[in-house]
Amino acid sequence: TAGHRHASTPQGDVAGRHEGARALGVEVDGRRRRLVALVELHLADQVADAVVGAVEPVGGGHDQARGEQQRDPGSGLYHRAHTLACIDQAVSAAANGSNDQALLLIEPDNWKSVIEVVGLSNIDKLMASLGHAVIECVEPGDLVGRLNEHTISLLLRKHNDAAVQGVVTRIMQATKAAIFEAGSHSISLTVSIGGSLLGEKNASTQHLLNQADHALNSARTRGNGQFEIHDPAAQEKAQAEKEQHWLRLLKHAI
Repeated sequence: TAGHRHASTPQGDVAGRHEGARALGVEVDGRRRRLVALVELHLADQVADAVVGAVEPVGGGHDQARGEQQRDPGSGLYHRAHTLACIDQAVSAAANGSNDQALLLIEPDNWKSVIEVVGLSNIDKLMASLGHAVIECVEPGDLVGRLNEHTISLLLRKHNDAAVQGVVTRIMQATKAAIFEAGSHSISLTVSIGGSLLGEKNASTQHLLNQADHALNSARTRGNGQFEIHDPAAQEKAQAEKEQHWLRLLKHAI
C-alpha cells in the first residue's frame, strides 16, 4: 500500500545487482565504441588532410587558403617546409630514374654589409624582391622557395646540364643589373650560387642539400658573383666523352 516499503530479499538484491551490472556494461561498452569511433574519425580526418595537403608542382590546383599556408609570411616565397617536401618529391623521382633536375641555392654576397644598409626589419622585403627577380628567370614549373633567412632555393625540373647553366647565367645577369627595394631602402647587390644536378647517384634529400651547400661555399671562396654546380655523374660523363674521343680518332684514322 502507499507509504509502505517492500522488504528486499537476497535473491532480489542479487538480481538487481546483476541487472545494474548489465546496464553499466552496456553503457561502458557504448562509451567505448563511441570513443573508438571518434578516434577512427579523427585518424581518418588526419589522413584526408595529409592527402589533400600533398605537395603539388607549381601551377597545381591549390585553393588560395592552402597556397597561403605554403608561403613564407615575410617574403611570400614558398616556405622551408613546403620547399623541402618538393625536394623530397624530386629526389623520389630521381631514385626512380627521372633525370634533368637540379637544386640551386642563391645567397646575396656580403650579407653583413647588406644588413647594415637595409636594416634587420627590412630583410623580408629584400628577400621578397630578390625572390621575384629569380622567378622572372625561370620556367613556371620550377619552384622558388626561401630555405633560410637569406637563402633562396630553386628546384629546377626538366632542365638538362646546359639548361641549368643557362638559368644560372640569367640569374647572375638579372641580379647584377637590378636595384632591389627593401622598405625605404634601395640596394644593388651580387649573388653567389651553388647547386647540384640531381640523379640516381645522389637521390637523397640530405645528400643533395649538402652537395648544393658545399658548392655554394666553394663558389663564395672565389669572390662575389660566382657559381659552382656539382655534377654527381661527372666521372661517368668524362669517361663517356673520352671513349667518344677515341672512337672519333679511330674513325678518322680509318
